[in-house]
Amino acid sequence: MIDLQNVTKAYGDLVVLDRFCHIFTSSSFTAIQGPSGSGKTTLLQVIAGLLPIEDGRIIIDDRVTNTRDQALHPALRQLGFVFQFPALWPHLTVRQNILYGLMRQPRTLQEERLEEISASLAIADLLPKRPSELSGGQARRVSLARTLITRPRYLLLDEPLNNLDARLKDQVLAIVADYWHKHQATVIWVTHDPGEVSGLSPAVRTFSPSGLV
Repeated sequence: MIDLQNVTKAYGDLVVLDRFCHIFTSSSFTAIQGPSGSGKTTLLQVIAGLLPIEDGRIIIDDRVTNTRDQALHPALRQLGFVFQFPALWPHLTVRQNILYGLMRQPRTLQEERLEEISASLAIADLLPKRPSELSGGQARRVSLARTLITRPRYLLLDEPLNNLDARLKDQVLAIVADYWHKHQATVIWVTHDPGEVSGLSPAVRTFSPSGLV
């Protein structure tokens, strides 16, 4: 469970989250839809610990992760974050990018999961390449693979279908849905198009700076 209690986040004089309260229940799938600038990405980033908050607190699995004065390191939150832009490390190959989060795991486990995720996302042929050699859609699939391979308990996705054609959109959505069911993950999916997940998500909520309405 992710519990946001009176969370305030501002950029200077611009208040984006204003005493925001919401509970993302365990194993739920929530889609957040809203126009650019409404705070969707900011919400994901404060949950992930990538941005500080001005007030309130965030609790993940009964552990306080964010307050005005302190924050738990993002790596300790059991979160996976698929960014709006792929943000791949340019000096690493696709293979190295995907396996980065499993570096301390046994080699056999790394190879097993890499083979599985590469097949499901149709990126096996991209493994030797560098990010600069990828198309936008390929880079987005690699970014998703890098996140899912670690099997996070919480999955935060920021516009995950950008730069994908209709076939790949359906494929990626199916992969995320399968991951959600198989691992009982808590999924928060940010989009400008609620139709993306209208047939999947139990409830599509509209996000605004004053909260989910």
